[in-house]
Amino acid sequence: MTDRRTAPPGTGRLMLAEAERRIAETGRTVCRLDCLATNPRLRQYYETAGYTVVGEQSSKDGGLGDTYAVTLLEKAVPEPLTSQSTEPAR
Repeated sequence: MTDRRTAPPGTGRLMLAEAERRIAETGRTVCRLDCLATNPRLRQYYETAGYTVVGEQSSKDGGLGDTYAVTLLEKAVPEPLTSQSTEPAR
């Protein structure tokens, strides 16, 4: 999470790209996240970043006995780049 009042512009996208890169490095092909269903601005932010809504969860457990609704989103992540071969060309 970033605070737009203090974070430089683009910080959120950089953090999202880094998370996606790390997820791809583990061999996963999809990045999944959720956001509060009552936050259409955040949902649009993720959709603009390439995420697609794949569902809604009406009662996610917040861990302290409270539940809240979330929108579920996902995005395919590209395979990580493999290192170049060190063998000389023939």
